[in-house]
Order: sequence, then C-alpha cells, then structure tokens
Amino acid sequence: MARFFWLICLPIGLAACGGAQMMKADQPSIIKQDEAMVVFMRSSALGSAIAASVFDVGGPETKFIGILNNGTKIAHPVKPGEHTFMVIGESADFMQATVLSGRTYYALVTPRMGVWKARFSFRPVRQIELGGYEFARWDSGTHFVTNSPETLHWASQNAAEINSKRTQYWADWISKPAGQRASQTLNPQDGRGSATADASAMSAAPASVLPASRPPESAPAAPSPPPATTPAPTTSVIPTIAVTAATTRFPRPGDSWTYQLIENRVGERPRQSVYVVRIAAASEASILDQVSRDGAPPTEWAHSRGNYLAAQVVSVFSPYLVVFEDLTPGTAIRRIAQHDDSCFGIYRCSSEGKVVGGETVRLAGGSFDTTKVTVNQIWRGSMGGGAEVGERILTIWYSPQIKRAVKVSSRVIRGSSRSLFHANFDLELMSYKLN
Repeated sequence: MARFFWLICLPIGLAACGGAQMMKADQPSIIKQDEAMVVFMRSSALGSAIAASVFDVGGPETKFIGILNNGTKIAHPVKPGEHTFMVIGESADFMQATVLSGRTYYALVTPRMGVWKARFSFRPVRQIELGGYEFARWDSGTHFVTNSPETLHWASQNAAEINSKRTQYWADWISKPAGQRASQTLNPQDGRGSATADASAMSAAPASVLPASRPPESAPAAPSPPPATTPAPTTSVIPTIAVTAATTRFPRPGDSWTYQLIENRVGERPRQSVYVVRIAAASEASILDQVSRDGAPPTEWAHSRGNYLAAQVVSVFSPYLVVFEDLTPGTAIRRIAQHDDSCFGIYRCSSEGKVVGGETVRLAGGSFDTTKVTVNQIWRGSMGGGAEVGERILTIWYSPQIKRAVKVSSRVIRGSSRSLFHANFDLELMSYKLN
C-alpha cells in the first residue's frame, strides 16, 4: 500500500509531498548570446494543490528542469535547434520546439482534471501574444523559481518512475494528428528577440540529468521531432501578408466584424449587445484578434490551426477554422481543446462535432454562402465519478468570403445548473470591413 501511495504522489505532482517548499526564488540575468531561453509559466489556479514537474527529453537522458506550482515560472537555457519537453502530472504530455539563439520563448503549463488528480499540458505562447494583455497578466502574475538540493534529490530518487511515464506517454504523443502536435510546438518566430529582451529573459540552474531509461524496443530512446513536423526557421516575426492566391483566404491587420450578440439566460431578460472583432496581427500560422462588447476595453486571443473552444465574451468554436483548413461535408471533428471558462473547477468538458455541409444564410450584414458545422459539448462533474450535468449544441456558419464565422447559435439541450446559463446565445454578423 505504501508503494501505491508513493507512485500516486510522485507523478501527479509534489505539492502533497512538500514540493511547494522545495523550489527557491530565482533572480533575473541577461540571456547569453549563444543560447536561447525557454520560460515555462503556470498561472492557472485549477489544480493548484498539485505541482507539475517539467523535463527536457530531447536526447536519451531525461533532464529535470524543475517543479511548477501555481504562480511560478522557470527559465531553462538551451542551445539553438530542436528540443522536446515533457510535463508530468497524473499523466505526461510533450511539447516540441525549434529555437533560435538570443531569443526567449514562453510556454504555459496548463492544468486539466484527471481521474485522480490534475493532468498538465503545454500551451506555447505565440510571438503575436507577447505584447498583449493576457501575456502581461501571465508574466506579472508569476515569479521565477529554480531548483534546490531537495528538488534535485527528488528527481534523482524517482528517475525510474519518471522515465516510465516518458516511455508510456510518448506513444500517445506521436499518435496525435499532425495539426494537434503543431499546436503544441514552439516555432522559431515565436521567440522574443534579444533587442527587446528584458527582465523576463532569465538564467536558470543547469538541468539535472536523470539516469537514462531503457524503453521497450517499440518506444523511441529519444523523443526527437520528426523533420516533417518541425517548421523551418524564419527571420520574419509576423510575416506580411501579400495579395496572392495562397494568402488571400487569411484576414489582415485592421479587418473587423461587428455582430449582434443576444444572450438568453434562464430567469433573466435577454441581453443584447454589440460584439466587435478586430484583427491586431495575422500570418498564415496564427491570428491575433481583439474582441470587445459594447465598447468595453478589448481582450485578445491568439488563434491557430486546430479545434478548440475559446472564451471570447461567450464560448465560441474555432472562429477562423475556415481559413486554416478546407471544410469537407461529413468530416468528423474530434480532439477539441477545452479553453472554455466553465470547463474548469467543478466541471470538466468533452466535445465532438462534424461538418454538416453548405447553407446560405441571410443576416443584417448580407447574404452568405457558408459551411455549417455543429459541435456537441458535454459538462461532467469533476468529482463523484464524473456524471454528466449538461449538454449544449453549438452551430457555426463559416464564410470563406468573410474569413470567419458569420453566425453562431448556442443552445443548452440538457442540464439546469446556473453555470450553464451562459451557453444560450446567438451571434449574428451585422457588418464587416476587410482590407
């Protein structure tokens, strides 16, 4: 029984085992010219009682980087080139990166509910996010820590279990669709250049090398990014979008869309507001937009290829899906990331969808030929066996001409929790401006 408890306590995190006291505060220093810096940040209170341990697994050795508790960050110096990182909670997940010298890169360690405790994943911070409000909040809300003798001793003592997690979950990583792996990959252009580096470019203590594990023959000895999935380095931070056949499908900085948002919450009068979206920066890899309601200060969100629910005033599904990929009727949509504010804490969510087909819709902003997509989202309790507590159907009409969704309809079809009331709304395009 003691052995079972230790295994649960080990990979899930060190908070219950004293991990919060093991790390020590770090001080800033300037990034070295022949190195890059990768900063791992944790700013979500979900699973705050559980620590996440981070490792460099780009070679045969498993190099211990450190332990992240909520409100902390770790700076890890690396040589320019390709790298693979691992984070361990209840399970393990990975992030690949290609970095350039003199640049600082950032990645959030994001928690989600697991069977017993929290699980963790990496969420790369894109270059176009570095000057935004959200990144400023993450940066100011975390402080740097580095390893102590206690954390290095912990990593050495538990090398076998750590390497076992690495071997077990690497197979899951390489089986993910290429698009999902790309969404968890740091690209060369995502770094902050040395000309703008500041106190956030930190040094860190050298990583501790764990004894190399001996994985089974079917598992890779060293998780290395396959060449086909690693973007080539580029000197452009935010590529200028030229008017060519390949790029006219993407929005441009200054493009804007104005919608009417009507929210229907149980027990309340319908709330009608003006919902404005404006492009702050864009490339063929990512789109940074700003959303405001009724003239309030805008919030920013960085969008990239993939399927996800995003909390942008209301919970919407991949608003630029139509510009990142062709939508083929009948295609199933799976592996939807849950960046919905209601899917943390007492709830966890799962979603799946499908591309229904073409449909013409007539709105105040005009008549549009669209592709209709539906997504089913289910809420489950995070405790007590995860019983279902609610469900909604989200219907999205995408217009390639308009370069994003022109209409969104969200309806709760099952469940009565007040936490789900936000999910009844309609978003319809009133006007737009494309540059």
